[in-house]
Amino acid sequence: MAFEGALSRYPKNTTLGIYVVSKQDGYSSHAKHRANSSPYHILLTNFDDMRKDIHLFEFQKMKIEFIEDKLTRLEECVVALEKKMGEKLEEKMVEMVRKWDEMEQNIIRTIETKCDEMGKKIIKTIERKINIIILLLIIIIIKIFYIS
Repeated sequence: MAFEGALSRYPKNTTLGIYVVSKQDGYSSHAKHRANSSPYHILLTNFDDMRKDIHLFEFQKMKIEFIEDKLTRLEECVVALEKKMGEKLEEKMVEMVRKWDEMEQNIIRTIETKCDEMGKKIIKTIERKINIIILLLIIIIIKIFYIS
């Protein structure tokens, strides 16, 4: 149908094609069937009934299709946003884990360094005490040999 070709330049869900003939019920059964089965909204009418037919046309169906189309697009946007948010969240989590690992390694190195420092201090303290004990023993041994 050439009429549908003219309608194809416009969005299906917001376009109404009105095909007007001069006499009442002047359409063939094929034209009626085609208008009813078309993906476009087509109103077949005549000059006398045009106003009444337009008034009675079920624009609600067009509104529902328009709303459904908008909802579908909105759902697609939400899915895309959820996917993007998931990817960003995953990136942030990986970054946080990496930073946590770095912090953990820094803490471990700091603890090891402090332990080494404390261990060296303890060893020096023990060495001093051992040296003092050795000196005291030497003094005791010398006194014993001098006294005897």
